[in-house]
Amino acid sequence: MDTNYQAKLGNYLELAQAQGASDLHLGVGKKPTLRIDGNLLQLAKEPILAKDDLLNFVDVLLTTEQKEKFLKQKEIDFGYSYKDKIRCRSNVYYQRSYPAISLRLIPMEIRGICLLYTSDAADDLLCVDLGGRRIIKQNKKENINKIEHS
Repeated sequence: MDTNYQAKLGNYLELAQAQGASDLHLGVGKKPTLRIDGNLLQLAKEPILAKDDLLNFVDVLLTTEQKEKFLKQKEIDFGYSYKDKIRCRSNVYYQRSYPAISLRLIPMEIRGICLLYTSDAADDLLCVDLGGRRIIKQNKKENINKIEHS
């Protein structure tokens, strides 16, 4: 059995990135799971994770100081970077008395303002609300792009 948890985590993250997943979830009694387009999809060829697996992934992700904080507060949020090609906003927490891990993949490229979601609180000078759709002005003299508003 492969016990290199850093390599396993790297493989899961690379697969998540390749599949366009927004999140990777690791939990006891479950297979590693990707969130793709809002749907949770288990990695069918991977084994169901045990408590020891999760503890080993926690050891890979957290520094000594972070582990102490996690044990004390039962939860920790932190940033994680894999080989300078995948960045994640990460959370290690307890779920039903077992450790669990959620990693949200962060794009390496910063998206332009017209690709970002906007809320109703957006500046009226930059956006126009058209009955449930928001139009974001790139520049007063440039084109206007439509973005769906949920």
